[in-house]
Parts: sequence; structure tokens; C-alpha cells
Amino acid sequence: MNQLSTDLAKGLPPAGAAGDFIGRDGAGNLYLLRWSDGGWIALGYEGTGNATRPTCRALAGIDQGLITAHRAIGKVICRADLDAAVLAVLAQRDLAITAVIRGIVAARPGWRDLTTGRILTACRRLERAGLIEQAQSSYAVMLSWRITQTGRGQRQGKGVH
Repeated sequence: MNQLSTDLAKGLPPAGAAGDFIGRDGAGNLYLLRWSDGGWIALGYEGTGNATRPTCRALAGIDQGLITAHRAIGKVICRADLDAAVLAVLAQRDLAITAVIRGIVAARPGWRDLTTGRILTACRRLERAGLIEQAQSSYAVMLSWRITQTGRGQRQGKGVH
């Protein structure tokens, strides 16, 4: 059985959802979907017909209301977006452990596949830039972080690199 046959949610993703989605129609065709300008667009599809080597083809005029199930495949998150998200979390809290930062950031639509390791890498990068620092906390083995004054200034200027 195809891995995409399992853990699919019913119907189309919610209108305006960020990120890309794999959708399956009633005939078993797979669609790569993205929300754009007030509607769902299919970036491509892979048929289940008799093709010896199925290919992804651009769609033109296919009714996307046929999608019966979908699964988020996540969003490509660039460093600048991730750094800004981490700074935003720390600007609202006195301090936070890496896993908590990950939980808050990953709650954003399309960011669910974000790992704690990726957050830790971002925190270390922001620490080297002087925007955040490790903080003392009651957690013996978990790293805690807090934003620095430089980080607050950088966040207010919205210029995180």
C-alpha cells in the first residue's frame, strides 16, 4: 500500500492554509496543492492510470473540488523566517527551553514538521549574532534561552539576518 494512502485528512485543507499539501481524489490521483489568490491551485498531479512511469504534469482547468483527502507536506522555512519566529517567541517570554520554542513556532500553519534540532541550530546562530543568550533555569539538562537587548532592538527594526 502506498504510504500516502494512510493518515490523510478528509476533504481539502482549510481555505488559506499556508504550505503545500498532497491531495488525493476519488480515483486515487495525487495532487500537489497550494492556496493562492483566494483559491486552491494544483501545481501538478500524478495519475494512477496505466502509465509505465507516472509523471507530474501541470493542471489546466481540472476541478479541484474532487479532492477527497489531503496531508500537509510542510513549508520550506528559510533561516530568516525561522530566526524571526524564534525571536518573536522569546520577545514575548522571559525565557523558554528549546522544545517550548519549537512547540510554539511549529503551531503555525505549515510549520508542523519543524524539529527541535532545527530550533536549536537557529538558537545557536542567534546566540553567535548576540541576539539571544543561554539563560539559567530550573531545568537541569535542557537549554533555556532569552532575548538580549540587541535582539529586542533587532526585532523592533524587523531586520533579522
